Amino acid sequence: MNNIQGYLVVPFLGCLFFTFPGILFFRNFSGLNTLSKITAVIFISLGFWICISWYISWIAFPLNWSAFSLQLVFIAYFVVKNLTNIKQMFSKIDIFGVKKIPLQYFVLLIFLLLYIIPLFFITIPPGNDTAMHGYITRLIINNNGLPHSYRPILPVDYFGSYSAGYHVLTALVGGVSIIWLRDAINFISIIVYPLTLLGFVFLLMRFFSEKTAIYTALIFFCINTTIEGAIGWGGNSTVLSFGFCLFSIGFIIYAIQNKLPKALYCSAFSIAAIPLIHAVPAITFVYISIPGYLMLMYHYRHQFKWIVLNSFILVVSILFLLFPFIVHFKNENSPELLLLIKHWQNEMMGNKLTNNFWNNLLVTTGQIKYRTGDMLTILSGISLAFLFYFKKYTKIIHIAIFILFIFLLIFNYGYWVLPFSELLYPDRVVYFMIVCVAFFFGYFLNAIESRIDIPGILKGKFNFYFLIVSVCICISIGKVFTNYISCLRDNKINCNKSTMAAFDWINTHTEHDALFIASYANAGMWIPTFTNRATIGTHLHFIHLVKHISDTLNSTNSPRYFFITKRDINSRSEISGKIKNRAKLFANEAVEIYQ
Repeated sequence: MNNIQGYLVVPFLGCLFFTFPGILFFRNFSGLNTLSKITAVIFISLGFWICISWYISWIAFPLNWSAFSLQLVFIAYFVVKNLTNIKQMFSKIDIFGVKKIPLQYFVLLIFLLLYIIPLFFITIPPGNDTAMHGYITRLIINNNGLPHSYRPILPVDYFGSYSAGYHVLTALVGGVSIIWLRDAINFISIIVYPLTLLGFVFLLMRFFSEKTAIYTALIFFCINTTIEGAIGWGGNSTVLSFGFCLFSIGFIIYAIQNKLPKALYCSAFSIAAIPLIHAVPAITFVYISIPGYLMLMYHYRHQFKWIVLNSFILVVSILFLLFPFIVHFKNENSPELLLLIKHWQNEMMGNKLTNNFWNNLLVTTGQIKYRTGDMLTILSGISLAFLFYFKKYTKIIHIAIFILFIFLLIFNYGYWVLPFSELLYPDRVVYFMIVCVAFFFGYFLNAIESRIDIPGILKGKFNFYFLIVSVCICISIGKVFTNYISCLRDNKINCNKSTMAAFDWINTHTEHDALFIASYANAGMWIPTFTNRATIGTHLHFIHLVKHISDTLNSTNSPRYFFITKRDINSRSEISGKIKNRAKLFANEAVEIYQ
């Protein structure tokens, strides 16, 4: 922790943006327990800032002063409006009179801490995509709002096709300031996973008891081999968008169940934030909303008119929040880009795409099992068998409909029949499959918890529910350590304090239009984020790859520098051979810079 001030400022600003203005809608969340209310406040607050940032930038107001001014207004309004209630609340606080806290809260807290602890042991989070998220955040800070181009980092004169909600949040919790940029990147990269876990819990609580919802979410979020694996390649924005999907689905169900129109309208902030964070979960969310909405309409057919009217208002509200983004968006899907994405999707499925229908069917099934993980597949299968025993046929059919829908979305990768197939990345659509099979396990635990129709063989002196949950929770903790913390420690990019010192030297001793040449998937990928210099070797989005950014950068006349890490030298990579007979300008234990 070489920047103590940053580790104080960033969490403080994060708490403000995570709390306001969502807490102003607190009274609309009637019927929710404390954990659900806190989750709702967080997601609606973050959704608000993601959406409002587009409006602030659209009218060309400074992002930092606009956001902080709005925060002051929200806080002042909250204090004045609730001054009497706050006094009464503090007067009634009795530390020794606190009721017994349920065990599931302690277990959830342990997992949340396990996710957050790595924040204090990393210099920069892992993942090639994380480096790209870093320089997009830097562009927002440079512009004090959403920029109009990727210059000077990339020679791209248009900004907006790639969602920037994740990066806006990073900039905001860093005070839209370069001095706290690294701490903000670390904070948001880490906090995404406990936030998504809370979104998962919120959704499951609409169907199960609090205890079953928490344990099911912990087990299926932590044991799977896909969602947690995203931290390794930097898929944090995808996971955050997915978390907003989970919360939004749960919040819509809650609002309709309790016939709360104001609560339903509040969900517009979280729903609109989904495409503003990442398009892949957004288009999947739209597709699964089709069977979901039809089921809600059927189940609550006695309030058909209410649902239709308020759904229309909700859609209008979402479109209003998305309006600046929609106006600014430019479709850059060239034939070359679509072909590149199709090849990449096939690669994600093991390069087994053929013209044979049955082969593709088997490949899709195998990939879903692989990305879900053996443990969850076994748990889901056992739970499904018990649900048949419990004769929960209606629940099985409902879950099966969603599973079939998501299976078809993944299977579509081989044919691209559906609109926006280029956004149906199979390795990320499978996130929703994990949620679906979690419902099998949830209903299984729910039946055991309520002691309904338990087979005689299971009616022993031991608590069967406690035994199953304990074993799975222990496995989950082990997975968190191996898949998450170890991933942070074994960061392939290897960006340490010595590397940060090299970035400081670049800022001081090189030209602003300097061009750096560095190895891909190495520490040099972070040069654009921390120095605002262009780099050959950084991570690019598909759109920019198709536009031949590397060729454009190679054709410039900017001063050129070579950024060589110890890994380059040890592996004798191609770039290390280019430094022969060049002047060494900087060297420390991690980096050498030549010209």
